[in-house]
Amino acid sequence: MNALLVLQDGTIYEGEAFGAATTVVGEVVFNT
Repeated sequence: MNALLVLQDGTIYEGEAFGAATTVVGEVVFNT
């Protein structure tokens, strides 16, 4: 299933989703 990650500044990343097939809203957390 295709998915989009849309950032507040308008940047859009396309990828592949896994899990529930529904629209979700959440927080992205990463370490550098």
